[in-house]
Amino acid sequence: MKRILFLIAAAASIAAHAAALQPIPRAEWEAAAASLRVDRLSGRFEEERSIPGFPKAMRSSGRFELKDGVLIWEILEPFPSKTTLSAEGIAFEDRGASTTLKAGAEAASLLTGVLSGDLSRLERAFSLALSRTERGRLLIDARPKSEAMSRILSRLVIEADKAVERVQIESPAGETTRIRFLDVRGSRGS
Repeated sequence: MKRILFLIAAAASIAAHAAALQPIPRAEWEAAAASLRVDRLSGRFEEERSIPGFPKAMRSSGRFELKDGVLIWEILEPFPSKTTLSAEGIAFEDRGASTTLKAGAEAASLLTGVLSGDLSRLERAFSLALSRTERGRLLIDARPKSEAMSRILSRLVIEADKAVERVQIESPAGETTRIRFLDVRGSRGS
């Protein structure tokens, strides 16, 4: 009996959650995406990465700046490092050493697209399901279109209001990264 009650309660909870997410028509999501578009964006972030087999999530925090299509992601805690994503690729700086990956240009374009509100970049690589939360925030559920991308990540969930507030990245191996953006300032036009 307890098991049946538990299943009924779980089904009710899932139905309530699904009802709270309201799919939005294409014209409305295009307007919402346009309202997120920025040329410059800066702020702080808190990141939490959960890896199967590790009892505690890894946490880091820092600041970011997106300007002229270049994203600078600087981790301040627990170990300082800096990553720069641009059309040229991804450059890493850690303890005085630097490395650049030319092959990372597509990934850099996707990440800068996410933060700048350019959903057209996401739509080229992902199947998007857009809805609104019960608080009216835009919720974007992105799933890779290509098999190659599916090997790297299985799902990307973005929550936004006036700017991107949260991003969740899920990998096929069960790793989950959650990023929360704080003190975000954005502007249009350079």
